[in-house]
Amino acid sequence: MDEPRDPGIDDAMAIFTALAHPQIELLGITTTFGNVSVEQATRNALTLLDHAGVESDVAQGVAK
Repeated sequence: MDEPRDPGIDDAMAIFTALAHPQIELLGITTTFGNVSVEQATRNALTLLDHAGVESDVAQGVAK
């Protein structure tokens, strides 16, 4: 079984929906620990933004 990844598909869809909404200005994303380490969650958030072609701040939050 694959390891869980956060931001997961639910988080990714929320981020992509926010990016597509004309009345939402995404100022940044914060990450925290959860199913994966905060470092992995931060890398995943950066990857999502990269795939969307968006430059935005990603702040790494607490590790536990």
